[in-house]
Amino acid sequence: MAVRSAVTRLSEMIPGGSSPLLPIKESKMFYKQCKLIKKTDKGMIQDVRWIPEKYAKRNSILELHINGEWDDGWKVMSVGNRMEDKNLLERSRDHTKQRKASDI
Repeated sequence: MAVRSAVTRLSEMIPGGSSPLLPIKESKMFYKQCKLIKKTDKGMIQDVRWIPEKYAKRNSILELHINGEWDDGWKVMSVGNRMEDKNLLERSRDHTKQRKASDI
């Protein structure tokens, strides 16, 4: 994790957009589901992502790795549920199964 001024560079993202999946590590790592916002010239962008617990602090400013590029200025608006990395990877594609089962 590289830190630049008040911005935390966040590359070890778990699914929730285009961030790469991480291999499961031996040690437990926890993630929290966070609501993020970013101000742009055209308004606000909102996103919900699972981010490493140590960076999931309300009102912190993050730099996210999105589509292979760094995008700074993301503010953590709220912090929610906590999940271990192993469980998060196992659950990351559950929504596709729900969609297949519920579509007509």
